[in-house]
Amino acid sequence: MSYMMWYDDDPKRPIAQKIAAAIETYVARFSEQPTVVLVNTGAEQPEVAGVSIEGRGTVPPDHFWVGPVSGTARGAPMRVGV
Repeated sequence: MSYMMWYDDDPKRPIAQKIAAAIETYVARFSEQPTVVLVNTGAEQPEVAGVSIEGRGTVPPDHFWVGPVSGTARGAPMRVGV
């Protein structure tokens, strides 16, 4: 399965809210809870219950790759965004 890519560059919204919105959209679209959100290595990595937040240099700033398994994303992420 590919990751869903979420983009949110609103500087006023905390990263935890951006991740929560990405997870909510993922669940609505795929009817399952993701287990990992990949973020840029320079981004804050808040605690999220049941989901691992992992930094990756390949994830651009303000992008969030949401998926069902941890590790390196396979394939190109699917774009769904704000």
